[in-house]
Amino acid sequence: MNASSFAYFERLPIDFYANEKMTFVQYELAEFAFSDWHFKQDSVIGDLYRIFSTEIDFKVIQLF
Repeated sequence: MNASSFAYFERLPIDFYANEKMTFVQYELAEFAFSDWHFKQDSVIGDLYRIFSTEIDFKVIQLF
């Protein structure tokens, strides 16, 4: 059971394609989620990375 306070899902641009004159731009979109969910240690989620900061202990992000 997850006692999270929020989960936010959206499609964001991750790349764009344009012609030589930059008159036409087409964005490639991908699915993103931002949440404070907690997962069990045996959860298998690929491409996770831990980022350390001076302001907080760490954040875990997923890259694809």
